[in-house]
Amino acid sequence: MPQKKTTLTSENVPKKERRSITLQKKMEVIRRMEGGETRANVCRNMKLPPSTVTTIIKNADKIKESVKHSTPVSAAQTRYTRCKLLEKMEKLLSLWVDDLNTKNIPMTQAVITDKAKSIFEELKKKEGGDENFLGSKGWFMRFKSRNKFRSVKLTGEATSADAEAAAAFPAKFQAIVQEGNYPPDLIFNVDETGLYWKKLPPRTFISREEQSAPGFKPARDRLTLLLGANVSGTLKLKPMLVYHSQTPRALKGLNKAMLPVYWRWNKRAWVTQEIFLDWYTNYFCPTVHRFCQKNKLPSKAILLLDNAPCHPENLNAVKTPLDVNVVYMPPNITSDLQPMDEGIIATFKAYYLRQTFTEMVRVLDRSDTTIKDYWHSFNILKGINNINAAWEEVTVNCLNGVWRKLLPECIHNLTSVEPLENIVEDVSRLAQEAGLSEVTTDDVTELLDSHEQQLSNEDLEELAEELIQQNEEEKDEVEEVPLKSMKTNDLQRILSAMETLTDELCEIDHDWQRSAIVKMNVMSSLVPYSDILQERKSQSQPSILHAFI
Repeated sequence: MPQKKTTLTSENVPKKERRSITLQKKMEVIRRMEGGETRANVCRNMKLPPSTVTTIIKNADKIKESVKHSTPVSAAQTRYTRCKLLEKMEKLLSLWVDDLNTKNIPMTQAVITDKAKSIFEELKKKEGGDENFLGSKGWFMRFKSRNKFRSVKLTGEATSADAEAAAAFPAKFQAIVQEGNYPPDLIFNVDETGLYWKKLPPRTFISREEQSAPGFKPARDRLTLLLGANVSGTLKLKPMLVYHSQTPRALKGLNKAMLPVYWRWNKRAWVTQEIFLDWYTNYFCPTVHRFCQKNKLPSKAILLLDNAPCHPENLNAVKTPLDVNVVYMPPNITSDLQPMDEGIIATFKAYYLRQTFTEMVRVLDRSDTTIKDYWHSFNILKGINNINAAWEEVTVNCLNGVWRKLLPECIHNLTSVEPLENIVEDVSRLAQEAGLSEVTTDDVTELLDSHEQQLSNEDLEELAEELIQQNEEEKDEVEEVPLKSMKTNDLQRILSAMETLTDELCEIDHDWQRSAIVKMNVMSSLVPYSDILQERKSQSQPSILHAFI
């Protein structure tokens, strides 16, 4: 009886074992072929299939280049050197992606690829070269992997499903609030935003000087802020600030935990999932928990978040002393429903600019400092102080009114919010008082809008150069600087000088009541330092009992 034929399938066919070929063996193949030996002879003597030998010869130049760059000859994989234009393009592209992430601007693969091609072609025109860049899907996946953009915010175009989700979400959110019986005091929203903290209107002479001068351009120095509050506006959270330097020169010797911001850092100056989780567990939950205890509220809260890539998806599983219900908004509806995006962030940035110019006018009026000198001395610590002052200016009514789309029943007043136009006019007036007569309201509006605009290719190149320069400056500053300490003699000298100055003010002012009030306010504000001085003096003096022994 004839034997039945066996049908070959993927299950009964033995798989060929894949063997890695060392660089040493590849170089031997290249030497033999370049020495005139036939491919058939090389295959037979080295026991390699013809297709493998063909591939090795095809990549001979890359293999030789890898040897020049000290790849071990025993390596099973060849490390090819990448095109320098391609590497530079990817560095600039990663900065661009970071910038869009901080602004919560969604991206598609096609958008990122088009930007990559644009940067590559511009670099090619400037630096020359005959390389081509296709922007394939394989390149895109490797680019994401190399830059660890595991959470890059990729999305498609807006669809009708997005509109339906936006229309349905308010009712769903209100149902969550009612089911858990959450009062407005216990409902929170936070959002990230980028801030160019040292940027002036583009037509000022300082801005023009920065554009033409080589080296560091502080107007491009960006940080990321996380701003948030509850619906009632009764708890305004301390801003979280993420900077690209761990300890800038202006903060050396300071206790960063005592700053009016929650200070964090990474090289890209943006919020990562790790940084957000740290903020959530070590600041948000403890702060709200204390707020609940102080106001005799149940220890629970709702935290409304958008679907930004920096927000971990499993926050509800994190154990904290506060019972938090983290509610995530559906994709692509942030611009329509995110409370913080409904005017708070824009108002805050306008307040920040007004505070910056107010401080500039105050300093210029009281000293011989020029605008240029003042601006060069304007460091990140002064920026932090202005951030704190601007955030304090954001009113309860502003914090409450932005919830009108999600929780209209919780809105208590919409009439007393300062119009943005008034703030812009104030900034223009202050700039002119400071001597920047060319600044108009249109310039101020353009400056405020620039925080949300995408960086151009030229901006990206300048930003990359600045980061390289800053990293080089910080290489030799690894050691942590000890905290500043107040010497008793210095403290006593300054307090005495303050008292002398207020006395002199009383002597030269004909209005006794005015100068007396100023002196009282100044001296009362110095009480914490006076207490420190008295405590140190008491510790340095021997006790009465010890004196009689």
